[in-house]
Amino acid sequence: MAEGPSGARDHALRGRRRNVRGLRERARGADQPFDEQTLLAKLAENAAGVFPAAPDTLARVIRGDAVLAARPWREVVADMVRS
Repeated sequence: MAEGPSGARDHALRGRRRNVRGLRERARGADQPFDEQTLLAKLAENAAGVFPAAPDTLARVIRGDAVLAARPWREVVADMVRS
């Protein structure tokens, strides 16, 4: 690899490429969707700390809850982000 203006910068770029490659390997495409249980676990893991009501509400949305489906999306989201 050719030396750039800064050896440290080149090293950082090489590390970034490795990180991006690792992310790409863990990514799932549209042809490999998460199963429902994994999706719900990821939603809970990522949202519950900030929006405690989000995981349960999103689980109901994913499962096709008729009561939520009848409500305007704006109201459903407002309920999710309330503490």
